[in-house]
Amino acid sequence: MDGSPRLGEDGVQMTERVARFPLHWMRRHFDQPTDYYLTKDEALSDPEFAGLEKLKKYVGSFKPTHNMADFANELVKILADQKASKKGKKKLIGRTMVKQPPPKRQREEEPIIDVEQFEKPFLLHRVFSDKGFLEKHPPMVAAVERSLVLDMGPAARQDQLVQDTSAVMRLLETALVLNDEQGSSTRELGKLREKNES
Repeated sequence: MDGSPRLGEDGVQMTERVARFPLHWMRRHFDQPTDYYLTKDEALSDPEFAGLEKLKKYVGSFKPTHNMADFANELVKILADQKASKKGKKKLIGRTMVKQPPPKRQREEEPIIDVEQFEKPFLLHRVFSDKGFLEKHPPMVAAVERSLVLDMGPAARQDQLVQDTSAVMRLLETALVLNDEQGSSTRELGKLREKNES
């Protein structure tokens, strides 16, 4: 294949080469304001507006649930009903076949998911009091993060490295300035003490 689109027997294009849709967001996506991702109704074409209305109607048909646990329970009930209708025991009564519903199972208590735990701050490990922690436990990259890095193109990876390097340099500059300010303040306090004592 030379990369040109395939044509059918009638000469009409069958396939089209398109750019791959990114499956993860980069820093530049988050840097954009909300309005960047919004489209006003007036800017939509007639087919796009019809599709939007169809999507709104579809979403409007969803049944509201109080939380994800209720939603999960509904799914379990639907699956149980489907299995019961397919695998129900059949009993012969006279000449009529009757499906016997399966025995009811004791429902286990659903685990409660603490949503607030995801909003708690990330706690750094103790490296001052636990000397040699990183030597004993060298850092490693999670498989999903490794996959994201490998999926990046060279340009995107370069952009990300520049941003991360800038962040590290800003952190070092802040630490150096604050440390110098602390040293200056300590020296000034010492001079004031000497002056007051004399």
